[in-house]
Amino acid sequence: MRNRNKTDYGYIDYRKKRQLFMTAIMVLIGIAIYFLGCALNKGESTNIFTVVAILMVLPGAKYFVNFIVLFPYQTPEKEKYQELTKLLKARGELYSDLVITSPEKIMNLDFLWLEEGCVFGVLGKKGQDLSYIQNYVSQGVKNWTSNYKVKIYAEYKEFYEELKKEQNHSAKEPSNELEKARDYLKSLIV
Repeated sequence: MRNRNKTDYGYIDYRKKRQLFMTAIMVLIGIAIYFLGCALNKGESTNIFTVVAILMVLPGAKYFVNFIVLFPYQTPEKEKYQELTKLLKARGELYSDLVITSPEKIMNLDFLWLEEGCVFGVLGKKGQDLSYIQNYVSQGVKNWTSNYKVKIYAEYKEFYEELKKEQNHSAKEPSNELEKARDYLKSLIV
């Protein structure tokens, strides 16, 4: 299984598998430490090894919580990703598999496209509060940039059509604001 970074296609599925695997590893290490302590202390479980084994619950719980956060979400269809990469031809930055957290909600975007002056995204899981996500991303980008157009679409078809329109506009030179917007958006991703 190839390592995937935030915003790479396939990140959600990779991350779920990794978090579940790491949870199992922490549980197995904890169990091994406990039984090692019992073996070294003639079957007596009141020893430092038991304490260490119990403490292995903490990193295991952290991995399991991350798994639970990602569990309801899926990597988008590969055909859509290929269609977008063909359309954009390395213009701007196409992010995929986004699970974003705010103090109130966990949100999912299948794709997010970032170019100088523009941030466009499309919802992943149906039934999410589009206006909340639009406002949350817009406010955050506005805090770091001066004049960016931010739009989150409910349907992939609308998102794709907007990107087709944007292809007719000339590409703008990257600025310091683009880097700030990129860093902000990546900081939101689980």
